[in-house]
Amino acid sequence: MALSKSDATVVAGFGSVEPIQRAQQKQERLRSQLLGEIAVGRLRPGDALPSEKKLAEMLRISRHTVRQALSELEREGAVERVHGKGTFVVDRAAESVATRTPSFAVIVNEVSTGYYPSLLSAFEQAAKHAGRPTVICNSNNDVAQQGDHLLHLLHNRVSGIALNPCSATATPAYQVQAMQDAGIPVVLLHRSVSGVQAPVSLVPEHELGYRAGKMLVEAGHRRAAFFSGPSGVGVVESERGFRQALNESGIDLPAELIHYSKLRTFSSDEDNRLFEEELKVYLQQMLAVPEPPTALFTTFDSLGEVIYLVASSMGLQVPGDLSIVSYGGIRREGAVVRRLTAITIDEAEEAQLAVQLLVEMCEGRRPIRSNEEISLTLGVSQGQTLTAPGDRGIE
Repeated sequence: MALSKSDATVVAGFGSVEPIQRAQQKQERLRSQLLGEIAVGRLRPGDALPSEKKLAEMLRISRHTVRQALSELEREGAVERVHGKGTFVVDRAAESVATRTPSFAVIVNEVSTGYYPSLLSAFEQAAKHAGRPTVICNSNNDVAQQGDHLLHLLHNRVSGIALNPCSATATPAYQVQAMQDAGIPVVLLHRSVSGVQAPVSLVPEHELGYRAGKMLVEAGHRRAAFFSGPSGVGVVESERGFRQALNESGIDLPAELIHYSKLRTFSSDEDNRLFEEELKVYLQQMLAVPEPPTALFTTFDSLGEVIYLVASSMGLQVPGDLSIVSYGGIRREGAVVRRLTAITIDEAEEAQLAVQLLVEMCEGRRPIRSNEEISLTLGVSQGQTLTAPGDRGIE
């Protein structure tokens, strides 16, 4: 049977079917794709959508998932479902979806710790200077929440999005592509998304880990540990760089000195309590090995702060018994973070760059889809948590 124009449009836009596990993600993907097709004019007012049965068969998803996606679109006024006839794009849907507000949005993994508060403040200031109100979204490092935010931003017709992709779980390409299909430019912060063509301000993760390892080696440490949040492409590259720096000096990084936390967020007192318990167990195990490490590299300031406090509560002298090197922004605000020796990036510079890229894409001076990678410059905050083994440093 030949496909109708609407059938072919949906199939072509949907692309290859990926093994998405949760029905909510499948529903989100179909809904965002249809909104994107309406926004760019491939689905026009009055066009009939394929039937629920046909959509389910073509896209290999359940009819219930299709029904839920179409119900959401109907509630939003994008389509109309006529009993006995089918589902149709409403007369004003294209105008509603295509009309943009001047707002720029930024989605980050958290909003209260590390360099994120400074990044958000700088983004808001740069956007304000460009005449763009700012919408701030927190994904809590959860890819489903991230997708939900993107759908709301699509529905609210923002003009551009700066996205800090989740680090705990790979971001599916369709989340970003749906925005681009609707004409909304996206700038990626810190890491790229596989299958997506969008400008990205990259943290050079391998170099980050390598420089941290070199700092420890140059300080005289011959045994070091690695601690990170949930495993992801970026932090794995940091571990590889860290390992390389140690190996070049004849130092091994055994498995028992590597730890990836399973906790994705620290948004509640219970999260923090569980993390402190996990960290205390790890430090006890780390110090119980035949040759315990004298130094530790952790991949984010918020982790480093807790390590510093928990280690101190266990009677360890930092940096006398354990030196710590972390990673974060150049604005060291807070009593503990100021003490941490860290590899840094300029979070305000990154935010200003993101706004500049979005403005240029909105004005047509830069393509929405590109493979441009802008590597962020790494710096160092000397802090007070790195000395030679046994040296207590500044008290």
